[in-house]
Formats: sequence, structure tokens, C-alpha cells
Amino acid sequence: MRSEERVLEIIETARSKRPRFKEERITMSHGAGGKATQTLVEGLLAPAFDSAALDELGDAGVVTVDGLDLALTTDSFVVRPIRFPGGSIGELAVNGTVNDLAVAGARPLALSLSLVLEEGLEADELRREVEAIAAAAAVAGVEVITGDTKVVERGHDRTGPRRPARPAVDRRAAPRRSHPGLGKRRRARHGDHARAR
Repeated sequence: MRSEERVLEIIETARSKRPRFKEERITMSHGAGGKATQTLVEGLLAPAFDSAALDELGDAGVVTVDGLDLALTTDSFVVRPIRFPGGSIGELAVNGTVNDLAVAGARPLALSLSLVLEEGLEADELRREVEAIAAAAAVAGVEVITGDTKVVERGHDRTGPRRPARPAVDRRAAPRRSHPGLGKRRRARHGDHARAR
């Protein structure tokens, strides 16, 4: 075996091992989508829940209910300011969730809206975000069908909409099927949104 092949074999062996979560405290890097997030998810969360669907580490999980495959995803957004050039937290929440489902080969149908609002948030600002959410959902062709709202004390970070989405899997867009002009689609791992863009 050539030395290059041996090195690649060692790398693949290391990648196939589940990371262990050893940190004593959560840091900002654990939410940044990189190696620290991967260690948190793969080393603490996935083993705790012992779920075959979760072990796939996709942006959406698939469950079968009465013979029908359903994809489920959830997303959280913390953005400051909540409106920024080119969009807002409301648009990001809808589009990010729809993107997570598209990466998994699912056809989004409906969203659940969960809002965590900071005491003192101006009603007009909230109204603009609710309108942005409604407009983005209309463009994406999804309905907001349920939700929850909580208010946290002033001074807490503004944490934006969280959306568990419950769409049906569209087998025409299944993640492991060939698409004309695209070749074989590779399944994206949790947080790997670049593959859908």
C-alpha cells in the first residue's frame, strides 16, 4: 500500500469515529456550525437520544407514519440586528428551514412558528417580522399551521423564530437519486447548507 493511500485510510478511520464531548462549558463556538458544534451534536446530543434518524445527522430527519415518510426539521436563529441588508430574521427563519428540507430531498408543506420575544420589543418591529414571515412562507408555498410565543426579561438576547417543519417527503427529490445535469446528489450533513445553494 502506498503511503498516500495509508494516510487517506487513517483519515477516514479518524472521521468515522464519533467525537467525544469533553468541554466543561458551552462557548459561542458550539453554535457556530463548525467542529465544536459537531462535537456537541455527535458527542453529546445524538448518543443521549439513541435515534437512528438522528444518527443520520441531517438537517431534517425522516419518520414513517402509517406508511407515509415525513421529514421533520427545526431551526433557531439569533441575529442582531433582526433586520439587515437583504433580509430579516423572519425571512431567514422561513428560508433557512425550507432550505434544510430541500437539502434532505423533502417538499416543505407546513411550518410551526415559535417566537421567543424580549420584553420591550417594539410592537411595530414585531409586526414587520410577522409580515416578513408571512410573505416568505407564501413565496415558499408553505403554511404556518401552529406556534408558541414566550417573552423573556429585558436584557436577554433576542432569540428569533424557531420553526419545526412537518413536510411530506417528495420522492422525486429524494437525496440519493440522480438528477439530470447534477449527477448523484450527496446527502448533506447537519449544518452543511452550502450544498443546497
